[in-house]
Amino acid sequence: HRDLLLDNTEGLILLTGGAEGQVAKHLLKGRVADARTELSTLAAAYPGRCYVEITRHGTEDEYATEEGLVDLAYELSLPLVATHDARFMKSADAKAHDAMMCISNG
Repeated sequence: HRDLLLDNTEGLILLTGGAEGQVAKHLLKGRVADARTELSTLAAAYPGRCYVEITRHGTEDEYATEEGLVDLAYELSLPLVATHDARFMKSADAKAHDAMMCISNG
């Protein structure tokens, strides 16, 4: 899928995927140089359209990678974007979602 991402960029923007993305996965393994290389490659393929994604759903991976993602964004002069996954369709479903998360996370 990576080649598809890099070879078909016209008219698209790229979000790095936050703690779920490849850049963050490198950071989680302590491979900062690999994270930098990956992000540089993505930024070159999407000039002016690559955004370093930060999410805050409360996961350990987010806490572990946020500082590294922010540091790399500043180092490479890339914009940061805060995103949040859609968890429910109507605001009335928020309480049910919260209950499910409490059950899931203990």
